[in-house]
Amino acid sequence: MAPDVRKSAAAVALATLLLYGTFVFIQLRRHDFNPTIFVTAGDEFTDRTAPGLLVAPNSSGYDGQFYYRIACDPFSRQPVAAGVHFDYPVYRLQRIGYPFLVWMLSLGNRAAVPWMMIAVNLAALAGIGAAAVIATRDLRVPAWSCLALALYPGFLLSVSRDLVEPLEVLLMMTALILLLRQRIVLAACVLALAALTKETSLLFALGALLAAIAATPRRRLNFVLLVPFAAHFCWKALLFRLWHLPMTFVTGEHFMLPFRGFLVRAREAVSTGAAGRVVLIEMAAVVVFGIIVLLVIPSSLAPNAIKGSWLLYAALVFLLGTEFWWEDWAFLRVAVEFTILGGIIALASPRWRVAAQSLLAAGWIALACNVLFDRG
Repeated sequence: MAPDVRKSAAAVALATLLLYGTFVFIQLRRHDFNPTIFVTAGDEFTDRTAPGLLVAPNSSGYDGQFYYRIACDPFSRQPVAAGVHFDYPVYRLQRIGYPFLVWMLSLGNRAAVPWMMIAVNLAALAGIGAAAVIATRDLRVPAWSCLALALYPGFLLSVSRDLVEPLEVLLMMTALILLLRQRIVLAACVLALAALTKETSLLFALGALLAAIAATPRRRLNFVLLVPFAAHFCWKALLFRLWHLPMTFVTGEHFMLPFRGFLVRAREAVSTGAAGRVVLIEMAAVVVFGIIVLLVIPSSLAPNAIKGSWLLYAALVFLLGTEFWWEDWAFLRVAVEFTILGGIIALASPRWRVAAQSLLAAGWIALACNVLFDRG
């Protein structure tokens, strides 16, 4: 790697860390520097007497409480561990990557877990900024434009609730860099880790596989990209067995006809006044971003693996049912790969680069202010 690329990657990573670090510091200061506020535990699933853990009364909490439980005791199959009981054990444990890394880095010290959950996400976000510079160096993308990818607004929600998306995207971006360097075996291994962090990364593996087959149809090595699928399904099958639950790998209950869930929620948001205005703006931004990427695809210098994967993620986003569009905590998390890969496509087109990065940067600033000053 050229020295100028390393310097640019380091500079973007530092800027990303500074911005998110400031956001996290302000949140911590508002809550007396108690890191467990990021866990977002609720008394429906977490014992109010759990030592050292803030638990909201009359609340179901959010996913971070389950990752906290796993990070404290990843091997427990007890009904309650670290004061938390699972709702759907297999669903929670299939995303083992982030909490398991936190467990390793905290060295079994439960008091360090809440801080380490924050630290891992901040480091992952900085890594995304650096990886974006490296991945786009041959696409004529200015290094500082890559900062916009790290400023995807949904990452603010992920870091606010100790969620898995920053680490998953970092692994996906690392795999992309390896694929661009034709290191397909190592890329498949990294994608397997991404699949164990969040299963939606499998769509990127599928897009990369299809692009590889189209480019070199007779190369058997292409099928090493099936490794992430094997890792996910074997791990999930093991979880079903360990928890004595019936195997169900695919469910259609979360999906509807294209755009139906989106439109139903949009109509509801219009009728709810100020409460729905933020959600409506965010939903509109997702659509506008998608339109920009569709316009850019034919002329973008981005590789076919990225373009094909983005189309798969676009289908995923707009097939979502109403439950995902109900609040931005849900749909902005699902749209993370859609936005990151779409951002690369748009940044690789000089004509649309400014529009894409402006939309992401403005969205990040607006949502950061909303989370810090308008939400509890």
